Amino acid sequence: MDHNLDPQLTRTSMEFWRKVVDKKIPASNILKVHLMCHLASNLSYVFKVWQSWTTAFGLYKPTNVQDQIEFGALKAEITNFVAWTKSNLDNLKVMGEQKVHTDGGQDLLSGQEFRPAIRSLLNWIRKQKPANGNGQVATGV
Repeated sequence: MDHNLDPQLTRTSMEFWRKVVDKKIPASNILKVHLMCHLASNLSYVFKVWQSWTTAFGLYKPTNVQDQIEFGALKAEITNFVAWTKSNLDNLKVMGEQKVHTDGGQDLLSGQEFRPAIRSLLNWIRKQKPANGNGQVATGV
């Protein structure tokens, strides 16, 4: 059975997720806040999906030498991406543990004091007028 694989699409997907986590995608402020609020669950999802890809790719064997070389390089990139995702998840966990030690047990990612602050920020952003229609809000400063 033959399968066609688009290595560029795979690389573009990994690059997109790196940019999301690094907050380097062009997006509205509301979307950026949403992504920050859901960073742990997004990273966990991405980690599981790409870890599955690593397993699936281990089952495929390209038929010619050039494809074997390119496929091997792509598998290495995916393995590095999975490790990067895991590292970011571990960093979030450490930040959460540090927060627990400094504020008497409040969780960094799901603390009750966090939700009203984000809700207030989102309401403020919605009231702002977009500048030049590019999704960026004018701060009035």
